[in-house]
Amino acid sequence: MGWKLNEFGLLVPDTPYTYGPPVGLNRLRKVLGSKYMFDKPGREKLPGAAKPPAHLPFDALDFRYVEPHIRARGEESLRVLVGVAFLRSKGLLPRDGAVSYTGAQYQRGSGNDNYDAAHQFPCTPTVNSFAVPHFAPYGRLRDTLALPLGVTTYLPKLFNYADRLFESSGGCEAVVEPIRLIMHDQKEGQPVHVTLVQKAEWDHLFPGYIEAYRTAHRLANADTAGIDLLDPAALDRMFEAALTTTGGIDLAKPTQHMEMVGDILWFSLKIAEGNPRPAASLPQEINRYTEDLLKVAKNV
Repeated sequence: MGWKLNEFGLLVPDTPYTYGPPVGLNRLRKVLGSKYMFDKPGREKLPGAAKPPAHLPFDALDFRYVEPHIRARGEESLRVLVGVAFLRSKGLLPRDGAVSYTGAQYQRGSGNDNYDAAHQFPCTPTVNSFAVPHFAPYGRLRDTLALPLGVTTYLPKLFNYADRLFESSGGCEAVVEPIRLIMHDQKEGQPVHVTLVQKAEWDHLFPGYIEAYRTAHRLANADTAGIDLLDPAALDRMFEAALTTTGGIDLAKPTQHMEMVGDILWFSLKIAEGNPRPAASLPQEINRYTEDLLKVAKNV
């Protein structure tokens, strides 16, 4: 195995980093120590609520948590795509860089024993292994680009578990192609291409999200009788849950309640299918967010 200097000027093994630690990387960290290889960085805490509010609006099994979270996912996803187009228009992103993703690197808010701070955007997109905001110079622009990646919704643990199944079932992978499309087609030195951003979102990102919800729903019900997407029994269980307390359900052990997790994903899928084009993707909203980025990028 060869050696190389990393971006910090430290001598490290010449091992390509991919999503998740490569085989043996954790062992190398223990053997070599942080002098040669940095420990896995923690999430960067962004400004915002540090803990869930004392009184959440609904019961811990109320399905009214789902719709605001998914609608907000559409809003923050649009901002991420506009941010990519903005960086490309300024010549800060390579046209043909390698697009991938990693786990959440930014977070606004922390959960507690019953509620998790669930990310609205499913992952942190990377280009050539660097998080997208890192391509902006240090300062307000970089901080602003990180915000959509760190926005969280306080969800009961059962709902957050369903959300994590969505992420691992294709929700993260769905971000790669739209970002690659924008990087390739957004002209350097030209204003943010509104129609291109809309196409990336409507034709690539949102269909990818919907397919991820479908896959996650199938996985959640793989060991049960399953839920027919047209079966009213799923809705009956949802309404029943919304009217009851957590009574014999251990929210800290979601895998023991996969039928309910399946119902959550079924409802999430219906919301996603019914909201394919959020208000944030209107041309005036894209232009408004672009203006916001211009205000914090005066020296770029």
